[in-house]
Amino acid sequence: MLCCCRNRRTLSAFVSPASGFLPRDPRLIRTSAETLTQDLRNIAAETWRSTVANSYVCTGAGPMGHECLSADGLHLAEDAFVFEVVES
Repeated sequence: MLCCCRNRRTLSAFVSPASGFLPRDPRLIRTSAETLTQDLRNIAAETWRSTVANSYVCTGAGPMGHECLSADGLHLAEDAFVFEVVES
């Protein structure tokens, strides 16, 4: 489990061979709690040669949406929540 890797420099330093920590062959990397930028997704996918899927979780409500192995968008828990698109 990786925690609190908020930017490219932090993640790159954390998973470098010099750090001594490089998990082996994960089948899926699931992220939550922080914004998953395309840059961070690419670093993790290239480093571990694995699918990176994001989750949308709210402290007060729990898991509200997850990406599947296709990692091409969130599947929302529409049976448990009412979602509203709001334009800013």
